[in-house]
Amino acid sequence: MRLTYADLIREGGKMSGRQDRLREVMSGALGVYWCQNNGKDLWAGKHSAGYLRVTPQNLVQVEILLGEYDGAYESFFEQKPPLVTSIVGRTQKEAVYLLDQAGQRSRWTLGGPGLSVGVYRFKCATVGVPLDDLKSDRVREISVQYPDMLPWAGMKALERKWITDSQGRNKRVEYVLDAKEQRVDLKLGGYNLTLQPHWRVERPESDVILSTGLDVKCETIRAKPIGDLIKIVLRVQDLLSIARQGAVIGREGGVRVDLKKDSKEFGENYAMWHRDLMTSNSPAVKGEGDNRPFFTLEDLGGAKGLSRWIKLYGEHPRLMSPIAERWRYGQRSAAAELLECAIAMEYFVKYEKKASGAAWATSANFAVSIAKRVGKPFGEWSSDAEEWGLLFWQTYNAVKHDLREHDPRKVAVMAASGRLALTSFALVRVAGKGAIAARFLNNNNFHDLREAVREYIDSSDLKVRSVRQRRRLKNN
Repeated sequence: MRLTYADLIREGGKMSGRQDRLREVMSGALGVYWCQNNGKDLWAGKHSAGYLRVTPQNLVQVEILLGEYDGAYESFFEQKPPLVTSIVGRTQKEAVYLLDQAGQRSRWTLGGPGLSVGVYRFKCATVGVPLDDLKSDRVREISVQYPDMLPWAGMKALERKWITDSQGRNKRVEYVLDAKEQRVDLKLGGYNLTLQPHWRVERPESDVILSTGLDVKCETIRAKPIGDLIKIVLRVQDLLSIARQGAVIGREGGVRVDLKKDSKEFGENYAMWHRDLMTSNSPAVKGEGDNRPFFTLEDLGGAKGLSRWIKLYGEHPRLMSPIAERWRYGQRSAAAELLECAIAMEYFVKYEKKASGAAWATSANFAVSIAKRVGKPFGEWSSDAEEWGLLFWQTYNAVKHDLREHDPRKVAVMAASGRLALTSFALVRVAGKGAIAARFLNNNNFHDLREAVREYIDSSDLKVRSVRQRRRLKNN
């Protein structure tokens, strides 16, 4: 698709304008709000004045004046406040729609100078929705754009071509957008997941900024709660964070809400902000310079590998949480990370032994089973997969029983290496080959950790034990 400069400004300005209005509302807005439960108005459709803002916990909070309580004093404390699942409102800036409730509380004042206030918190906000055309508080589609992740997907959003005059001087520049030609489509039960290039234009006072990113879209034929679609996209986002070994967060997003079919804006996509997709307790990473992906979608097996990743994440969250959630919720202490990795190893090895009776899951040591299943790449990285497994479990037992008597540096080294072992195991299981583990582990970022692991293995007293003694090491 070939676009002129005017086309870029017009189309890009339309998309970025919606995001600007959303950011403006979230900066603080007075308005009137209607509380809803599953799309039905509460309090007989009465609206209340209130104020919208974003809390330090990155939740969209609305404080609403509840007015006078007109019931009997004796029955007041017996009533249960209704659950508010969504809020629609009209502010002095824009119509706003809040979804994915994260908590609510009320403070009633029975007499006196105080006001009764209801406080409602949500993870998701969107603006510009025709409030009168809403059918339910479910959604049909969400999309999120991730900057700097196109190389991971092996895609390109645009090509730049300089046009010169007869003397070789630059005359004009053309941008050719090829976004629709490159995409990955997956069918996941009742969901369709699409990965494709995305572009946007910003126009500050003196410059024009054209930027690209990876667009991840999840849609469903029947409208569903937004949390169901967010869950699918988060599994992809966690994979992107693992590929970068840092927090990858969305730059902007869109949502297609559930409107009545006769609505003039049926099928329209509105600007969306969601706390889980666009914030993180870990520092966000960028893709410039040497900070390239540790592996790519092609290494994972393409669309089929991505489908297997999402399925594995859904079936075994206990296995995936130690390797993925640190980029979403922030780094835990070394001792906590060590315990989580050990529990995940024990869980999955026992599951595999019971489910399939696989030979690799019959080892007396769970860490040894995981390390050996990764294969040659982890053996070469650690210098000895079995020795590493025995040392990891010995450290785990020591931490589990009395953390005070153990070397904190050793705990940190074994916890970090345990997370790498689990990550490599999950990648190999999804991709079906060990090449992805070799590429992942041989990154220069892990050089210091590798040397520390080898140092502990070389100095470990486990090396001088006989084979019979080593086999007696149990998992307790």
